[in-house]
This record gives sequence, C-alpha cells and structure tokens, in this order.
Amino acid sequence: MSSGLVFSLGIIVCLTGSFLTAVSNVVLKYLDNINDALEAKGEERLPSCNYYSGVRFATLIGGATGDLVSMAMLPYGVWAGLNVSNLIFYMLLAVPFLNDPLEPPEAAVAGLITLSVVGCAIFGPEPVDKDMTGTEDFTRMDLQQFFVIFPLTIMLYIGMMYLQRTTLYEIKNNPEKYPPGYMPRPMSLYNMSGPVAFGILTCFAQVSIKVTVDSLSPINAWIIIPLLCIVAFYPVHLMNLSFMADELHAVTCVPAHIMCTMLFNSLYAYILFESQPRIPGLYIFSLELMIVACFAYVYVEDKIYVRDELKEQDTNGKENQESILLSSDHLPHANFKTVESGGLDEEPANMTTIN
Repeated sequence: MSSGLVFSLGIIVCLTGSFLTAVSNVVLKYLDNINDALEAKGEERLPSCNYYSGVRFATLIGGATGDLVSMAMLPYGVWAGLNVSNLIFYMLLAVPFLNDPLEPPEAAVAGLITLSVVGCAIFGPEPVDKDMTGTEDFTRMDLQQFFVIFPLTIMLYIGMMYLQRTTLYEIKNNPEKYPPGYMPRPMSLYNMSGPVAFGILTCFAQVSIKVTVDSLSPINAWIIIPLLCIVAFYPVHLMNLSFMADELHAVTCVPAHIMCTMLFNSLYAYILFESQPRIPGLYIFSLELMIVACFAYVYVEDKIYVRDELKEQDTNGKENQESILLSSDHLPHANFKTVESGGLDEEPANMTTIN
C-alpha cells in the first residue's frame, strides 16, 4: 500500500476516532443531565449499567482504537494536530443534544481550532518510510535540540506544579475564604497550571504510546522501555484529569489541556522523530493559530464565568428582597401616627409611635 493511501486512510481513521470520543463525552454529559433532573424530582438516579453508559463505553473504546490505529499510520505531528478535532465535534454535537448553543465568541474559537487542525494536516510533517522500529527511531533524535527543550519543559512543569500546589494548600486551609466547591476563575494562573503542567505529562504518555506502537513490528526486547513509561505516566494522567474536574474550572481546563498537549506533542514530534513539515512556514502558522485559539478560549470562558457570576448575584439579591417583603407581610399591622408638639401631657414633637 502506498504511503499516500496510508496517510489518507490514517486521517479518516483519526477523525473517526475523534468523533467517537466526542460522542462519548456528549453521552456522558447527557447522562449526567438526566441524573440531575431525576435527583431534582426526588427520584433515584439511573443504575450504573444502563443504555447510555453502554453507548458511552462503546464509543470511548472505538475512539481509543481509532487513536491507536491512526497513530501507526500518520506522522506524529499530524496525528497530534488532528486529535484536537474532537473539541470541534463536541462543540457541534452539544448544540442539538445538550441544548448548549454556540455563542458567537465560542464559534469564532471553534473556527480558529478548525483552521489550525486543517493546517496541521495539509502543511504538517510528511509521511516517511523508516526501516526501523520506534525505539530505534527514538534513539536517533536530535540530541542538541533535546537537551535544550527538555530541561525547559521540566522547569515549566515544576513551576506550574509549585504554583498549583501552594495555591491548593491555601485554598484547603482557608474554608472561610474558599468554601467547599470553590471554583477558580478560568484565567487565573492557578486554573491554567492544570492544562499546562498536565499537558506536558500527557504528551510524554502519548509519545510513549507512539514509540510502543511503532515498535510492534518487528518487536524486540527494547519495547519494555516505552511500555514502562506508559505504566508510569498513564495513571498520573488519569489522576490529573480527575483533579481538573474536581478542583479546577473543568469547562475551561479540559479543552485547554487538549490544546496544550497538542502543542507539546508537535514540538517533541519534531525533536524526537525528525518530522519535517511539507511547508514549514504555514505549519508553524497553524500551530500559532492553536496557541491563539487556546488563549481566546480561556478568555471567552472567563468572560462567560464573570457574566454568570453577576447574574447569580443579581438573582440572589432579588430573592433576598422578595423574602424580606414576604416576611414583612406576616408582621402584625402597625398603626403609625405622628404627634405634633404640644403641652406637657403630649409626646415629644415629630416622634412616631406604634399603637
């Protein structure tokens, strides 16, 4: 099979996997909405094993399979770019199935992501037939570039984690200032530490999978190294996803994490696998579009967060006023009269008395 045909099929498989992943996420959110509605009515949640959970896990497995198969068929830099398409699919599917319309700023961000994904596919690394395993390809990396970029990446990771953990410590030890369920603003450094730091670890985990997949034929003993890396990184990756859902602004962090992972993957694809773009200038421009899209997405979500907070405060203020008015209706009726100033037997001037 020609490399061009493999490349085209790889794009189709990757996009199919991304679509199935998006469907899985939409079904998960749809199921969560159903359970919330049942709880609001005082009814029991759906059992763990139900139609929706079955669809969710089936599409999740299908999406993961598509990712793995396409990873073996595409240059790693192209695969990293196309993998972000699940964000676009999710935004589109959320409109009819979750009743979550795309606001104009969100639609603009989705357009930027789409342009970046298309640019990575068209102008990104070319497929190259390499007569070597993934582990052999990995050992032929550009060491000079690696020893410049890798330490900087680790320093960035340590800095983000230090910021995150010190802020988390402050939050957990100040329940009066940060009550249970506290959610940070999307644009805060604490919130953005999740996508950046966790994106680095996810990149390392996916690079390990890429090396493993490319080392399956022919297989040799060196495959144990990327396998051990997968075992080391993936449990941490899953814990990181749970942390973002529980402690950070998940609506912002999860998409931003995917975009940050894509950017780190593209960087390390060039360093580790000598991926040469078809048109370097336009490929770099496509990656810059993804950076802009990431910042724009966080900015838009931050504005929506502030708007919703103001609406909630306004609603709570009106409810408090209504409760005060309602409670005053139950007080005994008071008869107010003003007493004019007069003699010694009269009450002081302009005093209001209650009979």
